[in-house]
Amino acid sequence: MILLFTDISDWYLSIKTAGAYKIAGQLRAMGHETKVINDLKWILEHKKKALYEYLDHTNPDWVGFSTTFMNFSNHHQVGLRTVSYDKETTIKINDIFTELLNYFRDRGITTVMGGFGGSSHDIWDSGLMDFWVRGIGEGAITKFANEFHSGKISAYTDNGIIQYDAYGLTYDFHNDQRVFSTQDAVLYEEALPIELSRGCRFKCKFCSYPLLGRRPSDDYVRGEESIYRELLHNYDNFGTTDYYVMCDTFNETTDKVNVWRRAIERTGLPIRWTGYLRLELLEKFPEQINILRDTGIIGSQFGIETFNLAAAKRIGKGLPRDRILRTLERCRESWGEDAFLYTSLIVGLPHDTPDTVTEWCEMLLRGETALSSWMLKDLRIRLYDASKDIFSSDFDKNPEKYGFRIHPDGWESEHWTSDTAFQFVKEWEQKFGQAKVNGYTSWKAMSFKSLGFDLSELAKIRIGSKDHDIQRKEAKNLAILSRMEYASEILQIS
Repeated sequence: MILLFTDISDWYLSIKTAGAYKIAGQLRAMGHETKVINDLKWILEHKKKALYEYLDHTNPDWVGFSTTFMNFSNHHQVGLRTVSYDKETTIKINDIFTELLNYFRDRGITTVMGGFGGSSHDIWDSGLMDFWVRGIGEGAITKFANEFHSGKISAYTDNGIIQYDAYGLTYDFHNDQRVFSTQDAVLYEEALPIELSRGCRFKCKFCSYPLLGRRPSDDYVRGEESIYRELLHNYDNFGTTDYYVMCDTFNETTDKVNVWRRAIERTGLPIRWTGYLRLELLEKFPEQINILRDTGIIGSQFGIETFNLAAAKRIGKGLPRDRILRTLERCRESWGEDAFLYTSLIVGLPHDTPDTVTEWCEMLLRGETALSSWMLKDLRIRLYDASKDIFSSDFDKNPEKYGFRIHPDGWESEHWTSDTAFQFVKEWEQKFGQAKVNGYTSWKAMSFKSLGFDLSELAKIRIGSKDHDIQRKEAKNLAILSRMEYASEILQIS
């Protein structure tokens, strides 16, 4: 038996991510009994005894951890600087997770981690993990599982780090199979992730995702039949019609958008979904907007990042502000007043100054866009290490090319430092909160819908309002009940 653990640690609602479940599907297809346990942090904090009682009665060959969205760290980052949550310890991961890893070590059970984010580096640096599969994992985990008992594993690892087929090129993604099984304790009508493509045809300078700049190809995009089968499987087994579409850029071609449309039409199901869209492509191919409406889109995340054209061009974008605003209006007109139009915005980009960012923050504050929500993020630049970092941004690799100087306490540029960018975000998020101008993102709205909330009512709520406080409290209570139901089923609590 193989056990896989996964989690989104910093969100109080339970959401299933695709990674661990896709790996489980691969292992099951190979004949390995495999179980996925989601909500690991919540379970360790609230159902620890039940988890260890369950583990005491299992004897897994090895256990895996999908760490991309896990947070078991004792600290957080500001720029490049580590800010400790716990001044009394140099241990990078917290006690409850350390205890779990030691439990497996004491039993002589091999531990394997995947993912790249969250607490990944801290978990690996703890020295309590045996292997780290880095990159896209289907090919690597297949090879690992085949060779686990053969003693050949060290032949393709570097001190436990496995980077075999890191870009997933050996995997037949075009004909990908369904992700979720009836073994996975999916709740009735739960919103689920679905992966339709891999990589992105663009190469934004701040982005460190894999397969950047790849050309549209069937090698990286699923076929209509594959999508249709997964939609039907999820409905037949779980009643699911709501989805998080996990594409780096969903609307990279109109052909791809139409494949999604045809697969949905064949099911006859009332699919609702959200995903990541490139606004420039909606402006260039406006026919996509109504096609997306007809597929059941409830809203989207747009990576606008800045409303300053010079800064946008420097990072690989470049739509003038008037065309951004006009395209957002077209989406609002087509998708309806209840659509959740959200963007991320980066503070600290080249050519942006405190004055230019303040100007477009004031525009947002005045409600002069069709956006329903946005989030400011301070620019993060990682210390690049070619021996460790298989996926890194151009900012990480070549900071000086973009006017950044790296030093032990962070980064600095002509107009910003990592500290001033962080403080700017903090101050403006407070202003937005006080003004109650920000609504829910489409991702949060979809997760609330899984708990029984109405999307049209959620669209009216503004963060910081009395309605928001009431709804959030109710959602937390429902989320606890949902997690308890899940934990009882997955841990076989009587």
